[in-house]
Amino acid sequence: AAIVEVVWALCLDRPATALVERRSLAERAVRAARAHGDPLTLLQALHAQQLAMQMMLVDPDVVLASCTEAMGIVLQTRNLMMGSLITSQQLNALMRAGRLADLRTLQHQAITVQPLVPDVAYAWATRARTASLALVDDDLDLAERLVADARGIGEPLAGNRPAEEYI
Repeated sequence: AAIVEVVWALCLDRPATALVERRSLAERAVRAARAHGDPLTLLQALHAQQLAMQMMLVDPDVVLASCTEAMGIVLQTRNLMMGSLITSQQLNALMRAGRLADLRTLQHQAITVQPLVPDVAYAWATRARTASLALVDDDLDLAERLVADARGIGEPLAGNRPAEEYI
């Protein structure tokens, strides 16, 4: 688990690290996590790998395959926060692939589940992603309302940071 934490930190916390190196580190983390056998560690490693792949504009279907594996682990562990992070990666990959119908279906599922998930970060992420879709649909009024709603939810998470990062 220690190597995965180190590689995770390297992947995300060193912006000067070349993308190829980040992806290589993330792939090492996935291999180490698989060998270790801890589901949460593997989820973290898969998420780091997905982030690196998204930054390198890897084929969206490759990212989606990783997300499918990760969501299987999310269902097994019931880790809501990791589920939200993986859902974000799925949505990003679908957006990059131009698969808007699939993206809307996945987002609708997230919205449907959201009232059942007592997690502020999940509620924030759901509204922020829905605002992105409103922008894709050229519905600026809805996007602005959803951004304001996301800001109201996001501010308690870490000051103004989550809402500002989204905007």
